Amino acid sequence: MSTTTEQPYADVLVPEDVGSGSVKWYYQRRTLAQYACIAAAGLSVFYRTENTSVRAAALGLLFPGAGLVAVCTIPSILAFIISTGCIPLALFAWFGCGGIAFPVFLWTGTIALAATLARDSVLESAGAIWVAACTLGIAYVTWQSQKANSVGRLTRQKRNDYLVDAVRENQLTATEPEPGSREVDEKTLRFLQWMIELGLCGKNDWSYHDVIDQFQTSAIRYQLYEAVSGLGLYQAVYAPNFHGYCSLAQRNIIEKSMTKKVME
Repeated sequence: MSTTTEQPYADVLVPEDVGSGSVKWYYQRRTLAQYACIAAAGLSVFYRTENTSVRAAALGLLFPGAGLVAVCTIPSILAFIISTGCIPLALFAWFGCGGIAFPVFLWTGTIALAATLARDSVLESAGAIWVAACTLGIAYVTWQSQKANSVGRLTRQKRNDYLVDAVRENQLTATEPEPGSREVDEKTLRFLQWMIELGLCGKNDWSYHDVIDQFQTSAIRYQLYEAVSGLGLYQAVYAPNFHGYCSLAQRNIIEKSMTKKVME
């Protein structure tokens, strides 16, 4: 029988709203709306324009290389196969070195190439084919996300059951530590002082940060996450009654991590 509803242990449980990501969902919905507008514009041009180069380029707004399929020649189909194979490489380059230009160049490059390779006619059914393909793709990704969320909820329930049992066992077997054995040394306290000062500085004060790259491990967001993690660990393990400016510093760091400079 699940014991996750026991009130004495509510503070150790994984909350139900973990992973709900209200900010994430906002950006995803906004991106989907932007894509829908761009795709609708591309389809409108594809069906309302007679110029084959413009039509092929417009259909390319639906998906990288879609216009190459509309051209429907041997060179364009080969180009589509190659460009599709380059998509994972472009995304990896984007993730690995922050090169947002790679996927942008790939997408715009296929649009320009489709316009260049266009002949006197295009494949009329290409529009319907790509509408169906993109719709199915979005539906599949949405389904996979919902499936992953369901798995996450089950995992949260299992972890909550474990946490209740673990906390209960710890409380039954816990012994009082030797006096002075849980004191932190001066060097650690200096690190703590530095993190608190970081948390108490203004939202636009970046003097406590190394501003190098913003796409790998030296990004500001990781510096903020580590600082709030360190403060929370100290407060939970060594000084559970130490709130005041320690808790304020943690809240400030969390708010700072959601500012535009960090989110970008």
